[in-house]
Amino acid sequence: MMNELRIENIHAAYSKKEVLRGVSLSVKQGEIVALIGPNGAGKSTLLKVIAGFLKPLQGNLWLDSKDITSFAAHERIGQGIAYFMQGGRVFPNLTVAENLEMGLATLSLQNKKDGISTVLEIFSNLKVSLNRRAGLLSGGERQALALAMVLVRRPHLLLADEPSVGLSPKLVQRLLGKIHELNSIWGTTILLVEQNIREALNIAHGALALVNGEVALETVQPEEWLTNGQLEQLFLGRTQEAIAK
Repeated sequence: MMNELRIENIHAAYSKKEVLRGVSLSVKQGEIVALIGPNGAGKSTLLKVIAGFLKPLQGNLWLDSKDITSFAAHERIGQGIAYFMQGGRVFPNLTVAENLEMGLATLSLQNKKDGISTVLEIFSNLKVSLNRRAGLLSGGERQALALAMVLVRRPHLLLADEPSVGLSPKLVQRLLGKIHELNSIWGTTILLVEQNIREALNIAHGALALVNGEVALETVQPEEWLTNGQLEQLFLGRTQEAIAK
């Protein structure tokens, strides 16, 4: 089992545009770490680097003592890393059960049943919709299904990119509550990118603010950013400083 994700001095770019400029961070086993910042800060890019979909220009990534910098995306899946893409992805013409099976295509029938049964412990509301086509689900239900599809293999590390995007405030709370439940019950380690900053910090054990491709702030006490205006003072103030450089 993964005990720690560690990345060091990661630089990454699209074509000739550098997006990440020397990012370093660590996420310990069983932690939720929130990664926040303005649009264009490089949050999604960092998750793609960790997932193996974008090769860094320089820097290294480790799971415990294993250097996975050169691992392809499918090899990182084999190491227990799962990536939830922004917006989620479901197959609208397939049933909920068939969507869940898509994440288990290489397993035996019994292992598929076990995997689905396990993930439904967290997403119990999907049980009543197993034979329903995914395209008929509500927006919140589709997001939950997309997340369940990623989690059906019981990954050690979840990279969650804006899981609540497009949802109402009530559904945001419900979905992030499921992520918190996942961490509490399964002990899944989670690196969470989320624009709903207060909701993310409420469930996180640590947090980093990414600005212009660099870590501008970090804390192991996210609740401090939520009290007495400190979130605005620390995060927004440092954002302006970083932009001015």
